[in-house]
Amino acid sequence: MQKMKTLVNTTLCYIEKNGCYLMLHRTKKEDDYNKDKWIGIGGKFENGESPEDCAVREIREETGLIVEHADLEYCGIVTFVDLTGVGEVSPSLPSQVAPRIAPASSDDSLRFVALSATPSPRGKAPKTPCDFPASLATDKLDSEQCERLTPPAPYTEFMHIFRARKFSGELKTDCDEGDLEWVPLSKLKELPHWQADEIFYDFLAQNHPFYSLKAVYKNNVLIETWLNGKPYDHFGG
Repeated sequence: MQKMKTLVNTTLCYIEKNGCYLMLHRTKKEDDYNKDKWIGIGGKFENGESPEDCAVREIREETGLIVEHADLEYCGIVTFVDLTGVGEVSPSLPSQVAPRIAPASSDDSLRFVALSATPSPRGKAPKTPCDFPASLATDKLDSEQCERLTPPAPYTEFMHIFRARKFSGELKTDCDEGDLEWVPLSKLKELPHWQADEIFYDFLAQNHPFYSLKAVYKNNVLIETWLNGKPYDHFGG
């Protein structure tokens, strides 16, 4: 049986007190994907956890604070996509990022051929096919060769966004992930952060209804946002 691919699911909780959010400045791990950025409290799901289970556990582990399941406000889901190293293909059209191997017409070399040549919403068509030596015929490829021939895929993470305004316990003075600090809401956007986080901040301030947001990055630059399945321009650009 073919092994199913599991995409990354995480939680991100904004704990609020006296006009501030408890933020984590990610400074302590050199290989941290969020290195030097300020983010909310959260982390990856463990096996068998619901979003609420994960949020409660991560808050306790990272901060020492106790938040009850019933006190979590489930705000939305963010599909975070990183296209760094993938090329100029938009993940908003799935057929463009699902290449197939097909023999070239003249020399029996192999090519990655895009399943669709429809331009992305940003007007960029897929790159031309990539040629491979004829010695790598499809019926002779082993698993290692197939892996080498597979083009880079976008990094995709599903972030479950929460807010908590009731909690108990003592805040940790030391966190393995970085430095914990209560940051005034008015100062959040002045700190290093992922640009789309500003959308979460504004939605929290507006008590926005539950949402599905898609944020697409390349080389740490936000290039696309989609809200509830439709193109969305939060920044007026």
